[in-house]
Amino acid sequence: MSAAEVRAAGYAVSASTGRATTLEGIKYQYESKPKVDRDGRYDYFFPSASLKFAISDSTDLQIGYSRTIRRPEVNVLAGVWSANDETMVVTAPNPGLEPEISDNLSVRVAKYFEPVGLIAFNYYRNSVKGLFQTEEMTADEFGYTGQEYAGYTFRTTRTVDGQSIKIEGYEVEFNHSLDYLPGALNGLTVRGSYTHTKPEIPIAGSAENFAVLALAYKRGPLSLNLNTAWTGEKLNSVTTGSFIEPRLSADLSGTVRLRTNWNLFFSLRNLLDEPTNIVLPGVQTSNGYIPDHAGDFREYGRSATVGLRAVF
Repeated sequence: MSAAEVRAAGYAVSASTGRATTLEGIKYQYESKPKVDRDGRYDYFFPSASLKFAISDSTDLQIGYSRTIRRPEVNVLAGVWSANDETMVVTAPNPGLEPEISDNLSVRVAKYFEPVGLIAFNYYRNSVKGLFQTEEMTADEFGYTGQEYAGYTFRTTRTVDGQSIKIEGYEVEFNHSLDYLPGALNGLTVRGSYTHTKPEIPIAGSAENFAVLALAYKRGPLSLNLNTAWTGEKLNSVTTGSFIEPRLSADLSGTVRLRTNWNLFFSLRNLLDEPTNIVLPGVQTSNGYIPDHAGDFREYGRSATVGLRAVF
């Protein structure tokens, strides 16, 4: 039952989740109506093949094809509406979603170096049928005709119109061991990659440009990993056109072997204390033009974890 129906029956309802706050209320909300049995079946064929050619002793060419499936998460398919009265957002499941099928073609050329290292170029082209993504829309666009949530934004997951969506892109990556450095520095390894993705249509949550640079160190009982990632501008909502500004993040993790079966580990996340800024596009109003402006500014802060691990 909806939050309004539960409230009307005299039960307290959480404003943030839309669920009853007492056991009796939960039973009324989820067990009052007759249960419905649903049975769904499907079968798919997932072929895959790959070829590898040795261009030289240190250079390989790989060509591959695969068909893959992606299923919606359970909370996207089923459940009740969740209304957040503070942000005025209603999250609604979509039980009609079907799996997403993708035919994937990839080509990779890799050059290997002694003793440890490589540089590679990857190209991929995917044809996705039934692509689904989360969208935000007004109550009218969603089809809501009631009054309680008339001014709210509705967030749900829908299948993109069309037979199939083409997504292509390329990636350049490298990995290099700095074992020629003197003394304690010869335990260093540097790796990185740059990925450019170009979908046929805008896809929420997918950045066209993404780069990673990492530094690893291992010597004796000590292992350290510094990972940095730069995410370019990406679409936040297809309906509203809001987008997420580029973001640079950095994380540090490591382990120290105390004894044969004992390790001390730690991790430090969001070292740069980078926020996420969701920007709304400019609009023309009766009072003039309003340029792009922040719609949701999120600060996560830094966090750390320290622990002791034993293996028996």
